[in-house]
Amino acid sequence: MDPITQFVESLAQEVGLNTLPPEVAEAHKSQLMQNVIERIGVVTMGALSDNTAKQYLDLIDKSADQKTISDFLTKNIPNYEQALMSSLQDFRNSYVSGFKA
Repeated sequence: MDPITQFVESLAQEVGLNTLPPEVAEAHKSQLMQNVIERIGVVTMGALSDNTAKQYLDLIDKSADQKTISDFLTKNIPNYEQALMSSLQDFRNSYVSGFKA
């Protein structure tokens, strides 16, 4: 299981989505995955210069493998792993607090 899917599954478990009927839980997890991917995209694009953003989008358009994309981002965004983890933690905190409200 890839790290993003693990993150979504863990978050779904934490807020109790797995206690919902399976089809409802899957719909929520699918939306959650989309939201997480969008957040990663915002963080990524915000950290790239115009030229490297274009190169990144070219990689995406060419369906580059995950390792190639990860290597590109690590090379072109200072402290990329740390920025990604911080962004995911912020997303988690916001998402969980929405369930507690």
